Amino acid sequence: MTWDKMAWNLKRMKRHSYVLNAILLFISMIYGAGGLRTTELRITPRVVQKGKNVTMACLYELHDYGIYSVKWYRGTQEFYRYSPLENPTTRVLPVNGIKIDRLSSNETHVVLLRVMPNLSGNYSCEVIQNAPTYPHYVATARLDVVGIGGLRATDLRISPPSGPARI
Repeated sequence: MTWDKMAWNLKRMKRHSYVLNAILLFISMIYGAGGLRTTELRITPRVVQKGKNVTMACLYELHDYGIYSVKWYRGTQEFYRYSPLENPTTRVLPVNGIKIDRLSSNETHVVLLRVMPNLSGNYSCEVIQNAPTYPHYVATARLDVVGIGGLRATDLRISPPSGPARI
């Protein structure tokens, strides 16, 4: 094999190495290599009659690092926090109209008691990892509270959740 051919093969291998490293970096960014895998906020029921209870579930899967905290918001107002390193580990922050079932709420679920129409709006959960950089991830969902004999779900123009189609 000549020196020219060896140099050409070496350049080609180097180019492939750059491409492979870029692909691996991209994959690790998408899947959060070693950290949080998914964050989703599910509100059940999504449309609820006033006076009923609502369960909110913040779904996430951690790898390698633990949780620093999980915070819950209505709009921009924090109303519930789970921090495993604090004592007590849960904390309810006063937000007008929000009543929390403390016994049923934890690091992944919050139960709102006897919701009223003024609580309709966007809610979010923020998961903060216990890592050197404390990365955080936020998921948001909407709650609609309707009066008895009031709006129907079709009046709210609710579209099905987006996501992968199920076959």
